[in-house]
Parts: sequence; structure tokens; C-alpha cells
Amino acid sequence: HSLVLSDDSKNVYLFGGRSGSDFYNDLYVGTFKANSEIEWKKIHSENSEPEARSGHSMVYNKNELIVFGGFQKDKVFNDTLIYSIKDNMWNRLKSDVTILPSPRYYHSACNCGPWMVVHGGKCPQPLNDTFFFDMNEKKWLQFKITGETSYWNFLSFFQNGYIVFIGAIDDKKEFVQPSVINTLKEWYYEDYKMIGNVPSTLLFFGQALFNSSQFFIYGGIDPITVENVSNSFYQIKLL
Repeated sequence: HSLVLSDDSKNVYLFGGRSGSDFYNDLYVGTFKANSEIEWKKIHSENSEPEARSGHSMVYNKNELIVFGGFQKDKVFNDTLIYSIKDNMWNRLKSDVTILPSPRYYHSACNCGPWMVVHGGKCPQPLNDTFFFDMNEKKWLQFKITGETSYWNFLSFFQNGYIVFIGAIDDKKEFVQPSVINTLKEWYYEDYKMIGNVPSTLLFFGQALFNSSQFFIYGGIDPITVENVSNSFYQIKLL
């Protein structure tokens, strides 16, 4: 599934996902209450919902949810879906464009200024390319990042000049420590380290940035045992 936080930090949105052989295309909004609880509500759009999927990405931008890629059984997507919160409608970006990421799933995506940055994933082999979706012009661009590595099944967010990747699996199917793209120094990769009570369920989880110094992680499974499904929220602070 995918999980994003609204600009005013009052709501989180959850879309799609899977449970066993069942794939979902439903959209939920969670509202933060005064007692720190979240009230979930299913959204019924004014038009038809997208195809059910898992392994996709989603970002929030100016009252829109932008969804890219994912898979459903034997089908892999590279479509760009835009949900208007104001109009309560889904729209699909036209595919007749010059630059478009190849079909993929378990990639990462995050807001970085006016762009949605999509990196990596697999289809079926791990990918190491990076694409930028201009959320204002609604078009794709591709940039080459120094030291790009083939990662999949990870999430990312942009903060203080860094795109942070967390929960990655490399081309050897091994769990790796978080890494970052330093956008302040010619866009290249650097290592990043988590300390303290590190979540053990960094596989198939949801993540949302809360403010400039912390983010949330929800759900996931243990990457070693591929079991121990979690319904816990983690609050992680950036140092």
C-alpha cells in the first residue's frame, strides 16, 4: 500500500495494497484526533477507481494524490494516476509522451520541490534509474544520479536538501541500511544510518513525512522471516 500526509498534517491518505492474492484499489483518509488516535474513512470517488495494485508509489501535492506504477498479479503498470481531492475524481495521465518510466513496482517516490522523484524498483530485475515528474507541468524528465544503485522495496522522502531512502533491498536480495541523495552537492549518493529503536518490519510498509525533523512508519513485515505482520506506528526523528 502507499501512505502520504496532507500539507496541513491533519490527514493521511492510504491507497491500494494487497493481502495474499487479493489486490486493492480503495482509497482511505485518516484524520488525526486530539487524543492521538486516527479516524479512518473510505473515499468513494465520483468516477471509476484505478485498477487494483500493490508495489506502487504515491505523493501528495496541492490537494492532489499522484500515483505511479505498481503491479497486479502478472501485470506491471507504468501509468500515472492523479486523484483530485477537491473534485473527488481520478484521472490518468496520457501515455503519448516522449519520456516515461518503464513499468515497475517496489520503487520509491517523494516530493522534491516541484518534482515527484521516482527511483529504482524492479520488473522483474532491480532497476537503478531515476525519473522526475513535474507536478505542475504534468510531464516526466530523466536525470542521471552519480553512484546510482539497484534498489527495490524501499520508500523515500526529501528533507533539508537530502532525498532519504529507507527499507531498501539490493540486487542480492539483502536488506541495506538507509542512504541519501545529496541534492546540495551535484546530486550523488551518501550513506545514512538509523540508531535507537529501529523498526524490524521494513518490508512492505507505509511511510509519511510529518515535519522537517520526523516521519512516521506504519505496518510492514519482517524482511528476514517474511512474517510478523505489524500494525504499529513508529515515529522517527531526523538528526
